[in-house]
Amino acid sequence: MKFTNQQRIEIKEEETDIIWEDDDYKIVRPFSLRSAVLYGYRTHWCTSIENGYYYDAYVDLGVLFFILQKNGDPLNPYYKVMGWKPFLNKLPIKRGPENPGYGVNEYTKVTGEKHSLLSRYNGLEERKELDKHYSFSIDDRYLYKYTDEIEFYDALDQTALMPVQYKKDGSLYCREVNDWYKDSHRDMDTQKLYEWKVSSYVWEQVIGYFYSAANKQKKYLTSI
Repeated sequence: MKFTNQQRIEIKEEETDIIWEDDDYKIVRPFSLRSAVLYGYRTHWCTSIENGYYYDAYVDLGVLFFILQKNGDPLNPYYKVMGWKPFLNKLPIKRGPENPGYGVNEYTKVTGEKHSLLSRYNGLEERKELDKHYSFSIDDRYLYKYTDEIEFYDALDQTALMPVQYKKDGSLYCREVNDWYKDSHRDMDTQKLYEWKVSSYVWEQVIGYFYSAANKQKKYLTSI
């Protein structure tokens, strides 16, 4: 989808909340499908697909926001990160073949899993923590989310959560440790793994936004 300059201005001024902006990051909350498509450009996010099906489903169930690196390298999977915080009154959230957030990738084909959302954490200590928030149906066909913990997705993958860690100082941190994902999260020139960090101060502004009255006054626009 291509937007005219006038449409871009309208989207930025009327259909998007700027949660935070500094020299390094711009954090936005899209209030329209057009905004999700504009700010999700060059990502694999299902919420930024033009047909709007997954966008509608996600914004009906929670708050959608994007963490954008200014002057970021599109080859870096963290140059755009999507966050999604479920509404408490929508819990538990059920995911299966017909629901948002369901996906099967090469990793799940190898392991035999029916759902890829948690696959990055397999074999890691973080999986134990995730099991406090998610559980599978008896037949493993459906995955249920029972808490409003935020889910993060990098720009390259819409079917598996980022292994984000909350540091003691209140900052956020992510560095891939799962061998299966390392190749797509490595700088091919330096061979170093990409890292993603958000300072505690910036994250406090995001959390403050969630609890402010102002962010509840707008309604989502789902039409193009």
